[in-house]
Amino acid sequence: MGKDKPSRQKWTNILLRPLGDAPGCKRAHLHSDISETEASCLPIQTKIVSMTIDVNLLRTDLRKVVERSMEAEAKVTGLGKEVSMLQTAVAALKTHSTCLEAHMEDTERRARRSNLRFVGLPVGVEGRAPEAFLEDWIRTTLPRAKRS
Repeated sequence: MGKDKPSRQKWTNILLRPLGDAPGCKRAHLHSDISETEASCLPIQTKIVSMTIDVNLLRTDLRKVVERSMEAEAKVTGLGKEVSMLQTAVAALKTHSTCLEAHMEDTERRARRSNLRFVGLPVGVEGRAPEAFLEDWIRTTLPRAKRS
C-alpha cells in the first residue's frame, strides 16, 4: 500500500525548517501567521462547502427539469401525431357527411316529384281502395281523347 498523506502540521514543519534557520526569522512568528491565515480561511471554506452543496442541489434540480421537459416534449409529439390523425378523420367525415346530405336531398326531391296532389277532392274520399277510386275518378272527370 502507499504511504499515508502527511498531515498539515507535518507540512508546516517541513516548509518552515529552512526559513527558521534564516537570520532574523522567528519560527513562532511564522506559526502565528499561518494560524491567522488558517483562521481567516475558515469562513471562506465554510462558504465554499455551502456553495458546493447548493451547486449540487441545483444540478439535481436541473436534471429533474431536463427529464420532465423531455417527457413533456415526448407527450407533445405524441399529441401532435394524434391531432393530425384526428384532423384527417374529421376531414373524411365531413366529406362523407356532405355526400350523405346531397343523397338525402336528392331522395327528398325525388319523393316529392312522385307524389300527386289532387286539388278539390275532399280528404278521405278514396276510402280503402285509393287506386280503384282514382281510376274511376279519372275516367269520369277527364274527357276521352278523340281519335281521328
